Amino acid sequence: MATWRGVSTPALSLILTLILVLGGCQLAGPSPDEDASGPAETTETSRPAAATEAPDPGTGPTDEESDASKNEDLWAAMRRGFALDHEPNHPRVRSEIAALCRYPNYLPSMSERLKLYMPHVFKAVSARGLPTEIALLPIVESAMNPDAEAVRGPTGMWQIIPATGDRLGLPRNAWFDGRRDPVMSTRAALDYLESGHARLKDWRLAIVAYNTGEGVVLRALSARGRDADFWSLSLPYHGRQFVPRLLALAALVAEPGRCGFKLPELGTREPFVTLNTGGVISIPDTARALNMSEEHLYALNPGLNRALTPPEGPHQLHLPGTLAAAARVWIAGLDTRPTTPSGEQRVTIRPGDSLSAIARRHGTDVSTLRALNGLRSDFLRAGASLLVPGNRSVSASARRTESRDARQQTSAARSAGRSESHVVRAGDTLWSLARAYRVSLQSLVVTNKLTPQTVLRIGQRLRIPSR
Repeated sequence: MATWRGVSTPALSLILTLILVLGGCQLAGPSPDEDASGPAETTETSRPAAATEAPDPGTGPTDEESDASKNEDLWAAMRRGFALDHEPNHPRVRSEIAALCRYPNYLPSMSERLKLYMPHVFKAVSARGLPTEIALLPIVESAMNPDAEAVRGPTGMWQIIPATGDRLGLPRNAWFDGRRDPVMSTRAALDYLESGHARLKDWRLAIVAYNTGEGVVLRALSARGRDADFWSLSLPYHGRQFVPRLLALAALVAEPGRCGFKLPELGTREPFVTLNTGGVISIPDTARALNMSEEHLYALNPGLNRALTPPEGPHQLHLPGTLAAAARVWIAGLDTRPTTPSGEQRVTIRPGDSLSAIARRHGTDVSTLRALNGLRSDFLRAGASLLVPGNRSVSASARRTESRDARQQTSAARSAGRSESHVVRAGDTLWSLARAYRVSLQSLVVTNKLTPQTVLRIGQRLRIPSR
Protein backbone atom coordinates (compact mmCIF):
# COMPACT_ATOMS: atom_id res chain seq x y z
CA MET A 1 0.00 0.00 0.00
CA ALA A 2 1.33 3.47 -0.86
CA THR A 3 2.55 5.76 1.94
CA TRP A 4 2.55 9.53 2.10
CA ARG A 5 5.35 11.87 3.11
CA GLY A 6 4.65 13.56 6.43
CA VAL A 7 0.93 13.98 5.80
CA SER A 8 -1.65 12.39 8.07
CA THR A 9 -4.57 10.56 6.49
CA PRO A 10 -7.22 13.11 7.64
CA ALA A 11 -5.08 16.00 6.40
CA LEU A 12 -4.50 14.24 3.10
CA SER A 13 -8.23 13.65 2.64
CA LEU A 14 -8.89 17.34 3.26
CA ILE A 15 -6.20 18.37 0.73
CA LEU A 16 -7.56 16.05 -1.96
CA THR A 17 -11.13 17.18 -1.31
CA LEU A 18 -10.16 20.85 -1.69
CA ILE A 19 -8.23 20.13 -4.87
CA LEU A 20 -11.09 18.14 -6.36
CA VAL A 21 -13.55 20.95 -5.58
CA LEU A 22 -11.26 23.65 -6.93
CA GLY A 23 -10.25 21.46 -9.87
CA GLY A 24 -13.88 21.16 -10.87
CA CYS A 25 -13.91 24.94 -11.38
CA GLN A 26 -10.49 25.31 -12.99
CA LEU A 27 -9.94 22.18 -15.06
CA ALA A 28 -12.35 21.52 -17.87
CA GLY A 29 -9.93 19.43 -19.91
CA PRO A 30 -7.99 20.53 -22.97
CA SER A 31 -9.51 22.94 -25.42
CA PRO A 32 -9.62 21.93 -29.08
CA ASP A 33 -6.68 24.29 -29.65
CA GLU A 34 -4.39 22.34 -27.34
CA ASP A 35 -2.27 19.44 -28.57
CA ALA A 36 -3.06 16.33 -26.55
CA SER A 37 -3.00 13.96 -29.49
CA GLY A 38 -0.10 11.81 -28.33
CA PRO A 39 1.01 10.01 -25.20
CA ALA A 40 2.82 12.11 -22.65
CA GLU A 41 6.58 11.98 -23.00
CA THR A 42 8.01 9.88 -20.21
CA THR A 43 11.37 9.66 -18.53
CA GLU A 44 12.98 6.52 -17.16
CA THR A 45 13.17 7.72 -13.60
CA SER A 46 11.56 6.65 -10.38
CA ARG A 47 11.19 10.09 -8.84
CA PRO A 48 7.52 10.86 -8.21
CA ALA A 49 7.99 14.51 -9.15
CA ALA A 50 7.96 13.42 -12.80
CA ALA A 51 4.19 13.62 -12.61
CA THR A 52 4.47 17.40 -12.69
CA GLU A 53 6.41 17.38 -15.96
CA ALA A 54 3.37 16.64 -18.11
CA PRO A 55 1.64 19.61 -19.75
CA ASP A 56 -0.68 21.30 -17.27
CA PRO A 57 -4.29 20.67 -18.30
CA GLY A 58 -5.33 23.36 -15.83
CA THR A 59 -4.42 26.06 -18.34
CA GLY A 60 -7.54 25.27 -20.36
CA PRO A 61 -10.77 27.26 -20.07
CA THR A 62 -13.29 26.63 -17.33
CA ASP A 63 -16.73 25.30 -18.17
CA GLU A 64 -18.13 28.79 -17.67
CA GLU A 65 -15.54 30.32 -20.03
CA SER A 66 -16.01 27.72 -22.75
CA ASP A 67 -18.25 28.62 -25.64
CA ALA A 68 -19.69 26.66 -28.52
CA SER A 69 -16.56 27.15 -30.64
CA LYS A 70 -14.45 25.42 -27.97
CA ASN A 71 -16.72 22.43 -27.50
CA GLU A 72 -18.81 22.40 -30.63
CA ASP A 73 -20.94 19.65 -32.09
CA LEU A 74 -18.47 17.00 -33.24
CA TRP A 75 -20.60 15.76 -36.12
CA ALA A 76 -20.88 19.28 -37.56
CA ALA A 77 -17.12 19.75 -37.24
CA MET A 78 -16.56 16.38 -38.89
CA ARG A 79 -18.77 17.28 -41.86
CA ARG A 80 -16.64 20.35 -42.56
CA GLY A 81 -13.60 18.10 -42.94
CA PHE A 82 -15.22 15.53 -45.23
CA ALA A 83 -13.14 15.26 -48.41
CA LEU A 84 -14.17 11.97 -50.04
CA ASP A 85 -16.93 11.42 -52.58
CA HIS A 86 -19.37 9.23 -50.64
CA GLU A 87 -21.00 8.01 -53.88
CA PRO A 88 -24.36 7.28 -52.21
CA ASN A 89 -25.84 6.12 -55.51
CA HIS A 90 -23.19 3.49 -56.19
CA PRO A 91 -24.94 0.10 -55.81
CA ARG A 92 -22.51 -1.17 -53.17
CA VAL A 93 -22.70 2.02 -51.12
CA ARG A 94 -26.47 2.17 -51.51
CA SER A 95 -26.72 -1.39 -50.20
CA GLU A 96 -24.66 -0.50 -47.12
CA ILE A 97 -26.75 2.62 -46.51
CA ALA A 98 -29.88 0.46 -46.61
CA ALA A 99 -28.31 -1.96 -44.11
CA LEU A 100 -27.41 0.87 -41.71
CA CYS A 101 -30.85 2.43 -42.05
CA ARG A 102 -32.33 -0.76 -40.62
CA TYR A 103 -30.49 0.05 -37.38
CA PRO A 104 -31.23 3.73 -36.66
CA ASN A 105 -29.84 3.36 -33.13
CA TYR A 106 -26.55 1.87 -34.30
CA LEU A 107 -24.46 4.88 -33.19
CA PRO A 108 -26.49 5.62 -30.03
CA SER A 109 -25.88 2.00 -28.96
CA MET A 110 -22.18 2.83 -28.64
CA SER A 111 -22.60 6.41 -27.40
CA GLU A 112 -20.60 5.90 -24.18
CA ARG A 113 -17.58 4.67 -26.13
CA LEU A 114 -18.00 7.46 -28.67
CA LYS A 115 -17.96 10.06 -25.88
CA LEU A 116 -14.78 8.57 -24.41
CA TYR A 117 -12.73 8.08 -27.56
CA MET A 118 -14.15 9.83 -30.64
CA PRO A 119 -13.12 13.39 -29.64
CA HIS A 120 -9.47 12.31 -29.49
CA VAL A 121 -9.68 10.36 -32.75
CA PHE A 122 -11.37 13.26 -34.53
CA LYS A 123 -8.82 15.74 -33.20
CA ALA A 124 -5.88 13.52 -34.23
CA VAL A 125 -7.29 13.07 -37.75
CA SER A 126 -7.97 16.81 -38.11
CA ALA A 127 -4.52 17.77 -36.80
CA ARG A 128 -2.93 15.83 -39.67
CA GLY A 129 -5.19 17.41 -42.26
CA LEU A 130 -6.65 14.04 -43.27
CA PRO A 131 -10.18 13.54 -44.61
CA THR A 132 -12.32 13.38 -41.48
CA GLU A 133 -14.18 10.36 -42.83
CA ILE A 134 -11.16 8.47 -41.46
CA ALA A 135 -12.34 9.27 -37.92
CA LEU A 136 -15.27 6.92 -38.63
CA LEU A 137 -12.98 3.95 -39.33
CA PRO A 138 -12.89 2.69 -35.69
CA ILE A 139 -16.70 2.52 -35.81
CA VAL A 140 -16.62 0.38 -38.94
CA GLU A 141 -13.74 -1.71 -37.59
CA SER A 142 -14.92 -2.40 -34.04
CA ALA A 143 -17.93 -0.27 -33.06
CA MET A 144 -15.32 1.97 -31.33
CA ASN A 145 -14.55 -0.78 -28.83
CA PRO A 146 -10.93 -0.82 -27.53
CA ASP A 147 -11.47 -4.32 -26.11
CA ALA A 148 -12.63 -5.76 -29.43
CA GLU A 149 -10.68 -8.80 -30.59
CA ALA A 150 -11.43 -10.32 -33.97
CA VAL A 151 -11.11 -13.97 -34.88
CA ARG A 152 -7.61 -13.78 -36.37
CA GLY A 153 -5.86 -11.55 -33.85
CA PRO A 154 -6.72 -7.91 -34.68
CA THR A 155 -7.27 -6.04 -31.42
CA GLY A 156 -8.53 -2.67 -30.26
CA MET A 157 -10.85 -0.14 -31.79
CA TRP A 158 -8.51 0.16 -34.81
CA GLN A 159 -8.22 -3.67 -35.08
CA ILE A 160 -4.43 -3.79 -35.36
CA ILE A 161 -2.83 -7.22 -35.78
CA PRO A 162 0.19 -8.10 -33.59
CA ALA A 163 2.79 -7.93 -36.38
CA THR A 164 1.58 -4.52 -37.55
CA GLY A 165 1.45 -3.23 -33.99
CA ASP A 166 5.03 -4.37 -33.40
CA ARG A 167 6.17 -2.70 -36.62
CA LEU A 168 4.44 0.54 -35.63
CA GLY A 169 6.10 0.54 -32.20
CA LEU A 170 3.08 -0.34 -30.06
CA PRO A 171 4.11 -2.01 -26.77
CA ARG A 172 2.49 -5.40 -26.19
CA ASN A 173 3.18 -7.56 -23.14
CA ALA A 174 1.53 -9.06 -20.07
CA TRP A 175 1.15 -5.59 -18.55
CA PHE A 176 0.02 -3.43 -21.43
CA ASP A 177 -1.25 -3.61 -25.01
CA GLY A 178 -0.80 -0.40 -26.97
CA ARG A 179 -3.28 -1.62 -29.59
CA ARG A 180 -6.04 -1.00 -27.04
CA ASP A 181 -4.75 2.38 -25.84
CA PRO A 182 -6.86 5.12 -27.49
CA VAL A 183 -3.94 7.53 -27.97
CA MET A 184 -1.22 5.09 -29.03
CA SER A 185 -3.43 3.02 -31.33
CA THR A 186 -4.81 6.13 -33.04
CA ARG A 187 -1.31 7.46 -33.67
CA ALA A 188 -0.22 4.09 -35.10
CA ALA A 189 -3.33 3.67 -37.27
CA LEU A 190 -3.00 7.15 -38.76
CA ASP A 191 0.71 6.57 -39.43
CA TYR A 192 -0.22 3.39 -41.32
CA LEU A 193 -2.97 5.11 -43.31
CA GLU A 194 -0.77 8.07 -44.24
CA SER A 195 2.01 5.74 -45.33
CA GLY A 196 -0.42 3.72 -47.45
CA HIS A 197 -1.81 6.84 -49.07
CA ALA A 198 1.69 8.10 -49.88
CA ARG A 199 2.35 4.89 -51.82
CA LEU A 200 -1.07 4.20 -53.35
CA LYS A 201 -2.04 7.85 -54.07
CA ASP A 202 -5.73 7.14 -53.46
CA TRP A 203 -7.63 7.23 -50.18
CA ARG A 204 -10.00 4.40 -51.10
CA LEU A 205 -7.05 2.16 -51.85
CA ALA A 206 -5.22 3.26 -48.68
CA ILE A 207 -8.32 2.56 -46.58
CA VAL A 208 -8.94 -0.90 -48.03
CA ALA A 209 -5.21 -1.66 -47.65
CA TYR A 210 -5.59 -0.83 -43.97
CA ASN A 211 -8.22 -3.56 -43.73
CA THR A 212 -6.78 -6.25 -46.00
CA GLY A 213 -3.07 -5.48 -45.98
CA GLU A 214 -1.22 -3.53 -48.61
CA GLY A 215 0.05 -6.69 -50.32
CA VAL A 216 -3.50 -7.79 -51.13
CA VAL A 217 -4.27 -4.43 -52.75
CA LEU A 218 -1.01 -4.35 -54.71
CA ARG A 219 -1.67 -7.84 -56.10
CA ALA A 220 -5.22 -6.82 -57.06
CA LEU A 221 -3.88 -3.71 -58.78
CA SER A 222 -1.27 -5.76 -60.60
CA ALA A 223 -3.98 -8.09 -61.88
CA ARG A 224 -6.17 -5.23 -63.12
CA GLY A 225 -3.50 -2.71 -64.08
CA ARG A 226 -2.02 0.11 -62.05
CA ASP A 227 -4.69 2.55 -63.25
CA ALA A 228 -7.54 0.45 -61.85
CA ASP A 229 -9.74 2.05 -59.18
CA PHE A 230 -11.10 0.51 -56.00
CA TRP A 231 -14.42 -0.53 -57.50
CA SER A 232 -12.81 -2.66 -60.20
CA LEU A 233 -10.49 -4.65 -57.91
CA SER A 234 -10.97 -8.31 -57.04
CA LEU A 235 -10.69 -8.31 -53.23
CA PRO A 236 -11.67 -10.59 -50.33
CA TYR A 237 -15.26 -10.19 -49.16
CA HIS A 238 -14.43 -8.11 -46.08
CA GLY A 239 -12.24 -5.81 -48.19
CA ARG A 240 -14.94 -5.33 -50.83
CA GLN A 241 -17.40 -4.32 -48.10
CA PHE A 242 -15.06 -2.16 -46.03
CA VAL A 243 -14.85 1.01 -48.14
CA PRO A 244 -18.56 1.02 -49.15
CA ARG A 245 -19.48 0.61 -45.48
CA LEU A 246 -17.31 3.57 -44.47
CA LEU A 247 -18.72 5.71 -47.29
CA ALA A 248 -22.26 4.72 -46.31
CA LEU A 249 -21.68 5.73 -42.69
CA ALA A 250 -20.12 9.02 -43.80
CA ALA A 251 -23.09 9.68 -46.10
CA LEU A 252 -25.50 9.24 -43.18
CA VAL A 253 -23.40 11.51 -40.94
CA ALA A 254 -23.33 14.07 -43.75
CA GLU A 255 -27.11 14.00 -44.00
CA PRO A 256 -28.42 13.64 -40.43
CA GLY A 257 -31.98 12.44 -40.17
CA ARG A 258 -31.88 10.50 -43.43
CA CYS A 259 -33.99 7.36 -43.03
CA GLY A 260 -34.25 8.11 -39.30
CA PHE A 261 -30.57 7.28 -38.67
CA LYS A 262 -29.63 8.87 -35.33
CA LEU A 263 -26.46 10.65 -34.25
CA PRO A 264 -25.82 10.76 -30.48
CA GLU A 265 -24.95 14.14 -28.99
CA LEU A 266 -21.18 14.50 -29.05
CA GLY A 267 -18.82 17.42 -28.38
CA THR A 268 -15.30 18.03 -29.66
CA ARG A 269 -13.65 18.50 -26.25
CA GLU A 270 -11.54 15.51 -25.24
CA PRO A 271 -12.75 13.87 -22.01
CA PHE A 272 -9.26 13.02 -20.79
CA VAL A 273 -5.71 14.32 -20.49
CA THR A 274 -2.56 12.21 -20.39
CA LEU A 275 -0.49 12.47 -17.22
CA ASN A 276 3.09 11.28 -16.76
CA THR A 277 3.12 9.06 -13.66
CA GLY A 278 6.91 8.92 -13.26
CA GLY A 279 6.79 5.20 -12.47
CA VAL A 280 4.51 2.36 -11.41
CA ILE A 281 1.24 3.24 -9.67
CA SER A 282 -1.72 1.17 -8.52
CA ILE A 283 -4.96 1.62 -10.44
CA PRO A 284 -7.28 0.69 -7.53
CA ASP A 285 -5.36 2.97 -5.14
CA THR A 286 -5.42 5.83 -7.64
CA ALA A 287 -9.15 5.41 -8.24
CA ARG A 288 -9.83 5.53 -4.50
CA ALA A 289 -7.59 8.57 -3.99
CA LEU A 290 -9.36 10.47 -6.79
CA ASN A 291 -12.83 9.31 -5.72
CA MET A 292 -13.58 7.80 -9.12
CA SER A 293 -14.64 4.30 -10.03
CA GLU A 294 -12.08 1.74 -11.14
CA GLU A 295 -14.36 0.96 -14.06
CA HIS A 296 -14.11 4.55 -15.31
CA LEU A 297 -10.34 4.63 -14.85
CA TYR A 298 -9.90 1.37 -16.76
CA ALA A 299 -12.27 2.63 -19.49
CA LEU A 300 -9.96 5.62 -20.01
CA ASN A 301 -6.94 3.29 -19.97
CA PRO A 302 -8.06 0.14 -21.83
CA GLY A 303 -4.47 -0.75 -22.72
CA LEU A 304 -3.78 -1.85 -19.14
CA ASN A 305 -3.79 -5.60 -18.48
CA ARG A 306 -3.08 -5.39 -14.78
CA ALA A 307 -3.96 -3.40 -11.68
CA LEU A 308 -0.62 -1.58 -11.98
CA THR A 309 0.86 0.61 -14.68
CA PRO A 310 3.68 -1.26 -16.48
CA PRO A 311 7.05 -1.38 -14.66
CA GLU A 312 8.88 -0.85 -17.97
CA GLY A 313 6.50 1.89 -19.10
CA PRO A 314 4.71 3.61 -20.62
CA HIS A 315 4.56 5.62 -17.38
CA GLN A 316 1.36 7.43 -18.20
CA LEU A 317 -2.31 7.49 -17.31
CA HIS A 318 -5.31 9.01 -19.07
CA LEU A 319 -7.45 10.89 -16.54
CA PRO A 320 -10.41 13.28 -16.59
CA GLY A 321 -9.02 16.80 -16.89
CA THR A 322 -10.86 17.89 -13.75
CA LEU A 323 -8.90 15.35 -11.69
CA ALA A 324 -5.42 16.04 -13.07
CA ALA A 325 -4.36 18.39 -10.25
CA ALA A 326 -5.53 15.97 -7.57
CA ALA A 327 -3.72 13.15 -9.38
CA ARG A 328 -0.47 15.13 -9.28
CA VAL A 329 -0.78 15.50 -5.52
CA TRP A 330 -1.49 11.78 -5.19
CA ILE A 331 1.49 10.77 -7.34
CA ALA A 332 3.93 13.31 -5.89
CA GLY A 333 3.09 12.12 -2.37
CA LEU A 334 4.01 8.50 -3.04
CA ASP A 335 7.04 7.39 -1.00
CA THR A 336 7.02 3.87 -2.41
CA ARG A 337 5.93 2.29 -5.64
CA PRO A 338 3.92 -0.96 -5.64
CA THR A 339 5.41 -4.08 -7.22
CA THR A 340 2.44 -6.45 -6.94
CA PRO A 341 -1.13 -5.54 -7.92
CA SER A 342 -3.44 -4.96 -4.99
CA GLY A 343 -5.07 -8.22 -3.89
CA GLU A 344 -2.53 -10.44 -5.65
CA GLN A 345 0.30 -12.47 -4.14
CA ARG A 346 3.40 -14.20 -5.41
CA VAL A 347 3.82 -17.94 -4.75
CA THR A 348 6.70 -20.33 -5.37
CA ILE A 349 6.16 -23.17 -7.85
CA ARG A 350 6.64 -26.59 -6.25
CA PRO A 351 8.20 -29.61 -7.98
CA GLY A 352 5.48 -31.38 -9.97
CA ASP A 353 3.16 -28.34 -9.93
CA SER A 354 0.90 -27.59 -12.87
CA LEU A 355 -1.19 -24.53 -13.62
CA SER A 356 -4.37 -26.46 -12.92
CA ALA A 357 -3.05 -27.64 -9.53
CA ILE A 358 -2.00 -24.11 -8.54
CA ALA A 359 -5.35 -22.75 -9.74
CA ARG A 360 -7.23 -25.28 -7.58
CA ARG A 361 -5.12 -24.45 -4.51
CA HIS A 362 -5.83 -20.75 -4.82
CA GLY A 363 -9.46 -20.88 -5.93
CA THR A 364 -8.92 -19.53 -9.42
CA ASP A 365 -8.64 -20.89 -12.97
CA VAL A 366 -5.90 -21.53 -15.50
CA SER A 367 -6.98 -18.66 -17.78
CA THR A 368 -6.59 -16.15 -14.95
CA LEU A 369 -3.11 -17.46 -14.08
CA ARG A 370 -2.04 -17.25 -17.72
CA ALA A 371 -3.30 -13.67 -17.97
CA LEU A 372 -1.73 -12.47 -14.71
CA ASN A 373 1.67 -13.91 -15.60
CA GLY A 374 1.70 -13.37 -19.36
CA LEU A 375 2.23 -17.09 -19.97
CA ARG A 376 2.30 -18.38 -23.54
CA SER A 377 2.49 -22.05 -22.51
CA ASP A 378 1.71 -24.25 -19.50
CA PHE A 379 5.38 -25.05 -18.84
CA LEU A 380 6.43 -24.26 -15.25
CA ARG A 381 9.85 -24.32 -13.60
CA ALA A 382 10.08 -25.49 -9.98
CA GLY A 383 11.40 -22.73 -7.74
CA ALA A 384 10.16 -19.91 -9.96
CA SER A 385 7.43 -17.59 -8.71
CA LEU A 386 3.93 -17.03 -10.00
CA LEU A 387 1.33 -14.34 -9.34
CA VAL A 388 -2.03 -15.60 -8.09
CA PRO A 389 -5.16 -13.48 -7.60
CA GLY A 390 -6.55 -12.59 -4.21
CA ASN A 391 -10.23 -12.49 -3.30
CA ARG A 392 -11.42 -10.30 -6.14
CA SER A 393 -13.21 -10.70 -9.42
CA VAL A 394 -11.50 -12.03 -12.51
CA SER A 395 -9.48 -9.29 -14.17
CA ALA A 396 -10.23 -7.85 -17.59
CA SER A 397 -7.02 -9.42 -18.86
CA ALA A 398 -8.22 -12.84 -17.70
CA ARG A 399 -11.48 -12.33 -19.53
CA ARG A 400 -9.48 -11.43 -22.65
CA THR A 401 -7.43 -14.62 -22.27
CA GLU A 402 -10.63 -16.65 -21.92
CA SER A 403 -11.94 -14.89 -25.01
CA ARG A 404 -8.77 -15.84 -26.92
CA ASP A 405 -9.16 -19.46 -25.80
CA ALA A 406 -12.78 -19.43 -26.97
CA ARG A 407 -11.75 -18.02 -30.36
CA GLN A 408 -9.10 -20.71 -30.75
CA GLN A 409 -11.72 -23.37 -30.02
CA THR A 410 -14.03 -21.68 -32.53
CA SER A 411 -11.27 -21.72 -35.14
CA ALA A 412 -10.63 -25.41 -34.47
CA ALA A 413 -14.35 -26.16 -34.75
CA ARG A 414 -14.49 -24.34 -38.08
CA SER A 415 -11.48 -26.29 -39.35
CA ALA A 416 -13.21 -29.52 -38.34
CA GLY A 417 -16.31 -28.49 -40.27
CA ARG A 418 -18.49 -27.91 -37.20
CA SER A 419 -20.78 -24.88 -37.02
CA GLU A 420 -20.22 -22.15 -34.43
CA SER A 421 -22.62 -19.98 -32.51
CA HIS A 422 -22.70 -16.55 -30.90
CA VAL A 423 -24.59 -15.43 -27.81
CA VAL A 424 -25.93 -11.90 -28.35
CA ARG A 425 -24.51 -9.20 -26.07
CA ALA A 426 -25.48 -5.57 -25.52
CA GLY A 427 -24.80 -3.50 -28.65
CA ASP A 428 -24.73 -6.48 -31.04
CA THR A 429 -26.54 -6.12 -34.35
CA LEU A 430 -26.82 -8.48 -37.30
CA TRP A 431 -24.72 -6.03 -39.27
CA SER A 432 -21.89 -5.83 -36.69
CA LEU A 433 -21.87 -9.62 -36.18
CA ALA A 434 -21.68 -10.27 -39.92
CA ARG A 435 -18.61 -8.06 -40.06
CA ALA A 436 -17.01 -9.59 -36.96
CA TYR A 437 -17.36 -13.14 -38.29
CA ARG A 438 -16.48 -12.19 -41.88
CA VAL A 439 -19.75 -13.49 -43.31
CA SER A 440 -22.40 -11.76 -45.38
CA LEU A 441 -25.44 -10.24 -43.70
CA GLN A 442 -27.67 -12.25 -46.02
CA SER A 443 -26.11 -15.60 -45.06
CA LEU A 444 -26.37 -14.77 -41.34
CA VAL A 445 -30.04 -13.84 -41.75
CA VAL A 446 -30.89 -16.93 -43.81
CA THR A 447 -29.01 -19.31 -41.50
CA ASN A 448 -30.98 -18.07 -38.49
CA LYS A 449 -34.34 -17.69 -40.30
CA LEU A 450 -34.46 -13.97 -39.53
CA THR A 451 -35.01 -10.81 -41.54
CA PRO A 452 -32.51 -7.93 -41.81
CA GLN A 453 -34.92 -5.87 -39.69
CA THR A 454 -34.87 -8.35 -36.77
CA VAL A 455 -33.97 -6.75 -33.43
CA LEU A 456 -31.69 -9.11 -31.49
CA ARG A 457 -32.29 -10.02 -27.85
CA ILE A 458 -29.46 -10.13 -25.31
CA GLY A 459 -28.75 -13.79 -24.61
CA GLN A 460 -30.14 -14.95 -27.95
CA ARG A 461 -27.98 -17.64 -29.59
CA LEU A 462 -27.23 -17.27 -33.30
CA ARG A 463 -25.67 -19.82 -35.62
CA ILE A 464 -22.74 -18.46 -37.62
CA PRO A 465 -22.67 -19.78 -41.19
CA SER A 466 -19.49 -21.27 -42.60
CA ARG A 467 -17.59 -19.08 -45.04
